[in-house]
Order: sequence, then structure tokens, then C-alpha cells
Amino acid sequence: MTVQEDNFLVENFGRERHFSVPNDYFAQFHKQMMEQVRAEAVDDSPANVVTMRRRSVWRTVISAAACVAAVAVMAGAYLHENQPTDGGAASAPSVAKAQGGGDAIDQAADYMMLDETDLYAYMSEY
Repeated sequence: MTVQEDNFLVENFGRERHFSVPNDYFAQFHKQMMEQVRAEAVDDSPANVVTMRRRSVWRTVISAAACVAAVAVMAGAYLHENQPTDGGAASAPSVAKAQGGGDAIDQAADYMMLDETDLYAYMSEY
């Protein structure tokens, strides 16, 4: 609080304390609170009690099995997609792609409309 705010409050409301606490209120507070809690605990009727159902073990097992099945399906789809189609022997285009040469460079050169002299000029600059 700033000095101006403090002065404003003192001028308008004075220094009198408007709120008070009964004598020994906080000394007796703990005992009164515990008595009130005990009284509420005794007064609880079964209508106020909420029963919680335990989660079934089978539900947890089924959830885990569903997660494992989902991972297995995704792994199978990934492996099926990346499987060689000719019985294990790598084809020429896949080898060219893996080595970074072959058709990929020719296609890029055609796309950029470059001929061999342009490629040699670009490569000689570096």
C-alpha cells in the first residue's frame, strides 16, 4: 500500500478497528473444529456415502492386450510396406536410390532442365 492510499483510508475511515475476534477464539478453535468434525462423521447416513467400484482385473488385461495388438498391427504394416517384392534380392532402382545415384540424379537434372555442362559447371565451383 502506498502512503497516499494509507492516508486516504485513515481520513475516510479513521484508525478504529471495525472487526474483532472474541477473546481466546484461536485457543479454542482446534477443539471446536474437532468436535464439529466428529459430529458430522456420526451424522453421516448411508445415503451420503458414495461407493466406488473396483476396476476389474480383466478390464486391465484386455486393455493391455489391445495395446499389444495395435502395436503388432502397426509393426506388421510397416514391415509389409518395406519388404522387397522379388523374394529378397534388391532391385536395381532400389540400389540406385540407396547409393544416391542412378535414376534419381537423372530425374532431378531433367526436372531442373540442366544438361551435363551445367552440372559440371556447378560441381567445379565447389
